[in-house]
Amino acid sequence: HPNYASFLLNKQTLRIADISQILSSLEDKEKDIFNQELIKNKYFNYLNDRANLYTPENNLENLECIFKNRSVLLIAPGPSLEHSVEKIKEFLKTNNCLVVSINKIINGIQTDYIFVSNSKKLDIISNVCDSRIIVTSNISNPSLSSSVVVDYNALKIDDDDVKDNAGLMCIKLMNKLSVNTIYLAGFDGFTAEDFSYMFSDINENEKFANNINNGMKREINKLSKKLIFITKSLYE
Repeated sequence: HPNYASFLLNKQTLRIADISQILSSLEDKEKDIFNQELIKNKYFNYLNDRANLYTPENNLENLECIFKNRSVLLIAPGPSLEHSVEKIKEFLKTNNCLVVSINKIINGIQTDYIFVSNSKKLDIISNVCDSRIIVTSNISNPSLSSSVVVDYNALKIDDDDVKDNAGLMCIKLMNKLSVNTIYLAGFDGFTAEDFSYMFSDINENEKFANNINNGMKREINKLSKKLIFITKSLYE
C-alpha cells in the first residue's frame, strides 16, 4: 500500500535505503491494506536494531567532563528562530552557556555542538558543519571524525507520540550529563499546518499536532525542573 512509503517519508528522518529496508520487511499479506500501527512498530524496531549494532563506550563520561555543572542553551529548529537570532545572541552575551543546536545548523549563532538523531539531517550537516556533532546510535554508519556517538535506546522517550523527538532526547541527554540549567530556544510547538502534508482533513491534522504537543508537555515536565524558555513556546 502506498501509504506505508508515505508514512516513512513523512517522518523525514530516514534515508531512501532505510525506507526500502523497512518496506521489504512487510510480509505479502501485510502489503495491501495500510496498518499505521504496524508500520510505526516496524519503524521503531528498525531504529532499535540499528542502535544495537553500535555500543558507545565511555562517550557519556567524556561528555560529562565538558557539560557537568554547566548551563546549556538548546536550540530547536522552530520557526521563531527566524526572528529570534539577535535576542539569542544578546542572551549569550550575559549568560555563559554551552550552545547545542538540534538537527540543524543555526545561521548567525555559534554552536559548540549539534545534536543529530536522524540520518537525513546528518547527511546535510556533516558536509558543512564545523561544530562537534553528537549523533545517536540508531543512525547507520554514524562514525565521523568529529562526532561523539550516544546510545539511542537510552535516550528514547516512553511516550509513543514523541518517542524519537530530538528535542526531548537532547534534554534527556543533558540530564544524564548533570548540567546545571537548561535554556530552550526554538521549542515552539506544532500546529495543524505543520502536518498538512499528512492528512487532507484539517481535524486530523489538529488532532495529530495536539497529541504531539501534549506529549511534549508531559515529557518536558517529567524530564527536568531546570528548564527556562527564552523564546515563546506552547510548552511553557
